[in-house]
Amino acid sequence: MADKMFTAKINDEEIKKKLTELADLTSDLKPLFRVLRQTILAAIDDNFDTEGTASGDKWEELSNDYKIKKIKEYGAGKKILEASGDLRTSFIGKVTSNNLTIGSPQDYAAVHNFGYEERNIPKREIIRFSDQQIEDIVFELHWWYIKNIKYAIKKV
Repeated sequence: MADKMFTAKINDEEIKKKLTELADLTSDLKPLFRVLRQTILAAIDDNFDTEGTASGDKWEELSNDYKIKKIKEYGAGKKILEASGDLRTSFIGKVTSNNLTIGSPQDYAAVHNFGYEERNIPKREIIRFSDQQIEDIVFELHWWYIKNIKYAIKKV
């Protein structure tokens, strides 16, 4: 008898309709992803501003040879991953109803984020989050789902 199971089928059209409405509310995640995009892009900006300390340890300093070259080409006073500003401004977030993609079309964004051992470029994580930033992202997720569930319940 252990292989037998009692099952019940819900044939109530109103319940099915409400469950479908709830599923529809969460099927288009664009509003949530737009908020998360701003939160994540702000975290990336914080990493550029603080040279990584906003989300962990400071990025490794530039080599002396590259520092000299960078000053000649871009001027003094630039941060570790700042030269023309193209890298920082290249980070974008693309939102669809079921996907959020954050990244940069610049090839060297990945080189800096993951490092490139063959060229002695250390890992300087641009896309990295502090514990607080992760808490903020999780809060946004919870808030969005709770808001939508409450809205769906009110419609019932």
